[in-house]
Amino acid sequence: MYKIFGPKKLASVIEEVTKPICKQYGYINFKIAANWQQIVGSRLSRICSPISVKFQGEQNIDGVLTIGVENPGFALEIQANANIIIERIATHFGYRAVEKLKLQVIPKRKKQTDKTSKEQQNKAPGVINIKMANALKTIEDEETKEILQSIAKQLP
Repeated sequence: MYKIFGPKKLASVIEEVTKPICKQYGYINFKIAANWQQIVGSRLSRICSPISVKFQGEQNIDGVLTIGVENPGFALEIQANANIIIERIATHFGYRAVEKLKLQVIPKRKKQTDKTSKEQQNKAPGVINIKMANALKTIEDEETKEILQSIAKQLP
């Protein structure tokens, strides 16, 4: 009997590829980072980025979100919008996942030179990259596979 393969929903394929990331970094951290621009808007997403969410107990409620800011001058703007950011995260998840914001000044990101990007490509893949590669092997559609591979290469 022949097995017929039809088109797959992209959501089911992405779930398999992102599962190792969610296990390592946590579902809430991943979802906030993946949807940061939608949550805070394009202006705030350009000046800050989520670093991590820490929770007191076992439940994923009332956490402390650490936000990285490259320019300390923007920290005041983030503090002024703290309640709005917390409410938008609560709206996104449907419950109050974050209670407080913590700001952290991070060094400015340097643009990668061609030499740096080639060195990173030559590095041995980490555990996450191996798991992603194995998950990508199951995808039969070449175009979808190439898109997901390009996304996987951008991950740390």
